[in-house]
Amino acid sequence: MPPQTKPEDKVGGLPWGLPAERYPICQECGKGQSLLIQLIHHPERLDLGRPGRNLFVFQCNSSDDNANICATWNGNSSANACFILEPEELTNDITPMPEDEPYLEVEAHIIDWWIGEDGIPGEQVTLNGDSCELSREELYKIFRQKAGYSGTRLGGFPDWVQDSWEAPRPNWKFVGQLSGEYRLAEEPSWKARKSPKGKTGHIHKWHGQDWGFSGPNLGDAGVSYIFVRLSEGQPEGHYFWQCA
Repeated sequence: MPPQTKPEDKVGGLPWGLPAERYPICQECGKGQSLLIQLIHHPERLDLGRPGRNLFVFQCNSSDDNANICATWNGNSSANACFILEPEELTNDITPMPEDEPYLEVEAHIIDWWIGEDGIPGEQVTLNGDSCELSREELYKIFRQKAGYSGTRLGGFPDWVQDSWEAPRPNWKFVGQLSGEYRLAEEPSWKARKSPKGKTGHIHKWHGQDWGFSGPNLGDAGVSYIFVRLSEGQPEGHYFWQCA
């Protein structure tokens, strides 16, 4: 990719425009967190209430195995961070790498979005978009009939791995979800990378067809969920994940 010169929708890497003093530190282990995704306000696909606002989502990725892992799945945990910055708060460059060199997720820039249909009637969804009159079995059938629906996306209805009981209330709105695997639009020339700590993000074939790469650690077949609350004053973000 060419050098980044402005905020862009992207996953992984280092954030753009985030002041170094705002880089989130895991309060459980004291290490820098990893950027999962940075998203820019868009009036249709991601309404953050004001042009120029940026949404940042991080989680701790300091553990080399599943032992003593920080509680990144918990929405009230200090092992993840989800927040919105005003355009006036942003710097004009890539955020410097923190001194402890946290693991960087594979970086990919989102150059386009595809519009899809989740198949769930709007009148059967609550105002916050996190619960539905349909049963879990009915939802599961609808999701699996919609190719690609349960992956990373913005808007629509959450594809709950478990249930909606962890969703924040009141006045929070579901805005998107991330999966542990990402698809690429085409075969990349670059196939793997290593972080300063030796972890590797592998580029691989997605079900033998499309190209993709591993995303954040969300447990077994996990999905993470992003909510925002646009009340008066500083807008807020909320992030958590569920696994099978």
